[in-house]
Amino acid sequence: MGDDAEVLRQPLPDGVELLARIALPANGANDVEFSPDGRYIGVSALNTVAIWAVGGDQPARTVIPSADRPMWPHRTGERDFYSFGWLPDGHRIMVADEFRIGVLDLDRREEIWGQDQRRLEGAAVSPGGEKIAVSRRSTVLILRADNGRTLHRLDDHAGGLHEFAWSPDGRFLASSSGDPSDPEIRIWDMESGELRTRLTGHYGYSGGLAWSPRDDLLVSASQDKSVRLWDPLAGQLISVIEVHTDETRGVSFSPDGGIFVSASLDGSVRFWSADDRRELAALQLSETSDRLFRRMSFTTDGSHFALARLDELLVFRTDLATIARSSTALDTVRYTTAKLVLVGDSGVGKTGLGWRLSHDEFQEHESTHGQQFWVVNSLGVTRPDGTECEAVIWDLAGQHVYRPIHVIFLEHVDLAILLFDPTNRHETLKGVDFWLEQLAGRGELPPTVLVGGRQDRGTSVLAQADLAELCRQRGIAGGYIATSAKTGEGVDELLGVLRDLIPWDRAAATVTTVTFKRIKDYVLALKERATTGPVLVDFERLFGDLAASDPLWQFTADEMRAAVGHLENHGFVAVLRSSAGLELVLLVPSLLPDLASSIVLLADRHPRELGAVDESALLTGEYPFAELTALDPDEREVLIDATVVRFLRHNVCFRETLGAETVLIFPSLIRQRRPLQDDAETVDDVSYVAHGRVENSYAALAVLLGYSQFFTRVTQWQNQTLFELDRGQICGLRVIQEREGELEFVLSYSTGTPDHGRQLFQALFEKFLVQRDVDVARFTPVCCGAGHRQDRTVVVQRRRERRGFLFCSECGEKVPLPDADVVGRPAAAGVLGDVARQEGYARLRSEYEANLARIKAYARSAAAPRCYLSHAGDQVRWVERVRHSLRDAGVDLLDDLEDLRDDDTVLMICTPAYWSAWPTGLAARLRRGSPAPVIALLVEGRPTGDQRARLGGREVRDFRDGSRHFLQLFDLVLTLHGIHLDHPAFVPLRREMAERWREALRTLPEPPPPITPAREVYVSYAWNDESKPVVTGLDQALREQGVRMIRDTEDLGYRGDIREFMREIGRGRAVVLVISDKYLRSENCMFELLEVARHGDLRERIFPVVLDSARIYKPVDRLKYVRFWEEQTAELDAAMKTVSSANLHGFREEIDLFEAIRAALPRLGDILKNINTLSPAAHRESGYAELVAAVLRTVNG
Repeated sequence: MGDDAEVLRQPLPDGVELLARIALPANGANDVEFSPDGRYIGVSALNTVAIWAVGGDQPARTVIPSADRPMWPHRTGERDFYSFGWLPDGHRIMVADEFRIGVLDLDRREEIWGQDQRRLEGAAVSPGGEKIAVSRRSTVLILRADNGRTLHRLDDHAGGLHEFAWSPDGRFLASSSGDPSDPEIRIWDMESGELRTRLTGHYGYSGGLAWSPRDDLLVSASQDKSVRLWDPLAGQLISVIEVHTDETRGVSFSPDGGIFVSASLDGSVRFWSADDRRELAALQLSETSDRLFRRMSFTTDGSHFALARLDELLVFRTDLATIARSSTALDTVRYTTAKLVLVGDSGVGKTGLGWRLSHDEFQEHESTHGQQFWVVNSLGVTRPDGTECEAVIWDLAGQHVYRPIHVIFLEHVDLAILLFDPTNRHETLKGVDFWLEQLAGRGELPPTVLVGGRQDRGTSVLAQADLAELCRQRGIAGGYIATSAKTGEGVDELLGVLRDLIPWDRAAATVTTVTFKRIKDYVLALKERATTGPVLVDFERLFGDLAASDPLWQFTADEMRAAVGHLENHGFVAVLRSSAGLELVLLVPSLLPDLASSIVLLADRHPRELGAVDESALLTGEYPFAELTALDPDEREVLIDATVVRFLRHNVCFRETLGAETVLIFPSLIRQRRPLQDDAETVDDVSYVAHGRVENSYAALAVLLGYSQFFTRVTQWQNQTLFELDRGQICGLRVIQEREGELEFVLSYSTGTPDHGRQLFQALFEKFLVQRDVDVARFTPVCCGAGHRQDRTVVVQRRRERRGFLFCSECGEKVPLPDADVVGRPAAAGVLGDVARQEGYARLRSEYEANLARIKAYARSAAAPRCYLSHAGDQVRWVERVRHSLRDAGVDLLDDLEDLRDDDTVLMICTPAYWSAWPTGLAARLRRGSPAPVIALLVEGRPTGDQRARLGGREVRDFRDGSRHFLQLFDLVLTLHGIHLDHPAFVPLRREMAERWREALRTLPEPPPPITPAREVYVSYAWNDESKPVVTGLDQALREQGVRMIRDTEDLGYRGDIREFMREIGRGRAVVLVISDKYLRSENCMFELLEVARHGDLRERIFPVVLDSARIYKPVDRLKYVRFWEEQTAELDAAMKTVSSANLHGFREEIDLFEAIRAALPRLGDILKNINTLSPAAHRESGYAELVAAVLRTVNG
């Protein structure tokens, strides 16, 4: 128990009494729930599941960890966050941790059932106790509560799941994600396991869900600081509450459904009427530093209310009748805004019509550049409940080049006005199909009016009846209206239709405080004056101006920030960050799409048709953009920075260093055509047809695929990009657009691309594609019985025509056509793990590339940092990748150590080979106390204490974990540019990238059960017809004895590091050598043999099988192999002398290896010939018995 003053900043309201304060583990509660009879309260937290008697401050029972008879396999020393829930009888509870879920009997103190799972994140029992919903990363499992059997598996979320809410009858389940990029709430039907609807409107990750006991409302909390009420089954937003000044992190309903409670990180807990959204009561809790969820629960009779925060559980006695009759002094207003978009192709008169609708007059306008919007007062109303309704028209530029920009901003449309030119005799309905597809996306078309413009210029080519039929077929609710902005013809009729289509009576009302409304009105007034004054204002100045406007006005900085944030959500302002980290309010957010459009136009005019713009010239303000001429230099820099970041974050472009120039390339704007003949020949494979918001799809796919670890973007032409898996292994992506609002994607491969690579490329492509707002059909290649591949375009067209067959153009055979597949999940299940890892890697790189623009903007006026990469030549691909990344980051790389200045940085690429070939030339720099900058990058191995001592106490940055590569790279780039890691402008970026990385780990699919063989043996061989039966037979014989043979074809892994695998063989305790003539002439096999010899005890560790082709027993034969390697060395040496020394990277290491083989071969040959072995035939006849017995003696120790 404790004093109320320690917990509360204000006195408790009527009907609420603090009953108890209960200490919890430091990381707070995961679940809080009263027992069905209200006598107990159960809490799950870090390493704890405990039950308290209501009114007590000591646990009545600690379930985990148990002091006596354990009911759960608790792992000592582990950090487990538990989930908890009561079953309706009050004697059984559900418990889950990260690796297990089950149901326990509290009376008998035993587990009823339990099952092992992996990476569980939460669980919730249905109200009737029949089902349990379990979140496992991006998947929902529905289990039977009596035995744990899986009823449904629900896959739809992009990120890890955080919150559940069951409908009162258990028929439906609401789920929401903890990923800010996936703010939708899903409603699932538990009878069918199907997705019923999606609820969209929040910005950011979920802060909690609660389903009303009345079954009529779902309430949700969010990172965006709002609370939203929904009709969950209709999929309709009912109301938005914008009162809290920080993230909302918990919601709950009273047992009768008449009251709901919202909690926020601002310290407030507010009780609301579910009927009219009035605030009934509020608790103001004392401040805490945590950012945890506020878990809340009512007893079934409403007499008690519990709230968990930080390290304590607060239990209140509540009188719901008293609370329901109460009302706080919170002064609120209600408003709603309808977003109308005016779309159509360029030159059809959109801006003139928008001006006429909003100002009731005609004004000539040039073609719109970007976006603009106006309030249409004649469409506004005040509802009977006092809600002020306001309509805003957004006018979007129609030129094709602007389409990639508008798709970024075209969201949450309430009504669309689709304009076209009916007098155009050549392309009358030009753009209509495209805009209909963009407006609909994957969902339904919003209420739309088809408008024919500029009737004063001529009559319509199409008959009124034909246009009416078009509207009927395409679901255009407002029908067709002919207008003239100049004469006013049809404008009143259009306004009348718009009034009928805007459902003001069903529009979600926003409930906000008068303070919020005053702040918003003030900012909007500033916005109106922004044409003659500053367009950017910082928060500190804004706060001062607001305070000065009325000395008696009492408000907080948090209220101001929250109000501006809600304005941003509605599109009225934008909150930007300067390169120094200062937050600024952009009063004219249309400047962003305007500037973006200008940059796109600039890229479209690239002299070499690359669709590119120089990033450095862009960031330093060298391009004169018309929309920025009236702004001061600081404002120009902020807007350019924000636009570049937005491009990169939406994957509209990618960064590439071409010679000395770093450019931003927009794939959709590349106009260079692929040559008729080139070296990278590919054959078309599977194709896809996508409908909906397809704009930017090709650009994003080309960028994201190139961001993966496996596929390197090597060439791009107009509408086509090629990626390299490995040398000569090409995967291609081509896009074809023959219809508005529809794209066809074609994947292609070179003959050298392996099956696994094709499967991975296809699966990763599909993963990225289905995450976009499009519907996708997959068309697999079709062959006739004779194996003739049918023309792809013919196959697609026949399927469109619903024809189930075609005739082969080669042999005339009738070929049946399968239906197109609807793409949902990746096609190749065998690569799901790789796909998930590569998706996470690509998303993290996308974040890195956007944040890198912040660094380059911050350092725009500074000299480029210079550094030298010091390495042993053994991590060629890694070094080249880092070299490329550093150049993209504006770092000058030195080719020669002699060019190194005292203030230049040396990057040491630390691997075992590097420690062995220690760079003595850097000794002076490495002396302890030397100011010369040296940064050690640990890429492979684990440095010893002696090796660390060589660095003179310098930090070692760990790059060994490939999944964290871009986190480490971002920090490295900051350091090279002289920016401290704790700089306030970059701390949030580093934190967000780390969270993106953690989220990627959480969403990885479950790995297969680990194989932990007790005994292993490595095999070194050259694969050919002579060695193949020996290796296969020996593998089978060893398996029968429980010994696992490790070899490259099975254990290296796709795209694994071959040299590292060969080094691993060298370290093996037992190594079978299958020696053939090909083996002794193979660079890789001899490298393996050298590695085995380098680790000592050669005779004790090797088990040779000398094949007939290997001539090692006569001296003259062994000398032939020595001569062979002498010739190889001489040939390579002569060839190297014909090339400049600057271009010999990697070749010097090759000749060093050849010389090492030549030097070691006489000694190794002598050892091998003196080891008594059986002939291959004798081994086969004995079933390799003697060899297996010898191996067993070694591996058994």
